[in-house]
Formats: sequence, C-alpha cells, structure tokens
Amino acid sequence: FSLPLLIIPFSLPGPFSGNPMTIRSYFRHLGYYPNYLFFIFLSILYFFVLKVVCTGYLLNLATDPILNLVRLILIIYWLVIISPTPLLMARKKINAVQAIIICYKAGDQTRWQQFYLLLLLLLINILGAALAGLGLLITIPFTYFALEKYFLSMENYKLFEVKAGRYRTQTEKKLP
Repeated sequence: FSLPLLIIPFSLPGPFSGNPMTIRSYFRHLGYYPNYLFFIFLSILYFFVLKVVCTGYLLNLATDPILNLVRLILIIYWLVIISPTPLLMARKKINAVQAIIICYKAGDQTRWQQFYLLLLLLLINILGAALAGLGLLITIPFTYFALEKYFLSMENYKLFEVKAGRYRTQTEKKLP
C-alpha cells in the first residue's frame, strides 16, 4: 500500500528539471494513488502467477530448477516493460492496463536500453544506500529525473502514439 506513494512524483506535470517537486504539489497529486495502486496490484498478480508457474507453489508439483532462472529473467523483463508506465498513465491519462500494453509495444526496439538504464539506476541507488542512506537523498531524485528523461525521449520519437483507440508502431505503414 505504500509503494504507490513512491511513484506519485511521476504524476507531477512537466519535466522535473523545470518544475521542482514540493510537498504541496505532492499532496495535490495524491488523486493518482488509486490508479497507481491498481498498477501495483497488477504487478503483484504477475509475480504471483510467475511463482506458481515456475516453482509449483500451491500446486505441490515438482518443477525443474532451471525455471528459477526463467522466473528471474521474466521478473527483470517485467520491470523493464513497466518502467515508463507510471509516467504514461499520468501524462496521457490512461488506465494501467492500457499503459502496460502501450509500453510493451512501444519498447520493443528499446528494450535493451531500458534494461541498462534500470541496471545503472539500481547500481547508483545501491551505492547511495551504502553511504549510510544519505546518498539516497541524491540518487532517488536522480532516478526520477533519469526515468522521466528516458520517457520524454521515447515520447519524442512518438513511440507512445495512440491513434483511434489502437496502438500503431513506427514500422506499420500509414494508411491513406
């Protein structure tokens, strides 16, 4: 229930560099909490299904140990797919399911870039936490800024375009 509170800063309007986040603006955007809570529940459901399928949890089935590696890869893949989702939900005013579908399709050409960005941000935040937690005062805002910057670059390339209720990729031919 507290995780959606961490992604509320993504709902603030405009780029973070031009609009500094204040406590007042944070509380003004708490209206996004239910949407982000549903988004988190979808992620939890995904992780639960992965656990059941890959480990046989609750089914009392023996599974192959290689499925633990498959589960790890699918967890990382999911995190990469949903990384721009909170920003997309707030900026385009769409629900979590639509945002996840659009992010999945929009990131098909940039998946490795998103993976390396998340890996770099994870390492930076681990370093920030290792410095008695005080480094997180710098690394967490940097993380918000970097994710938003990447979202804006994806948006500049029109990867999130939604036309007539249907997602169109860059590779599709434009209809006359």
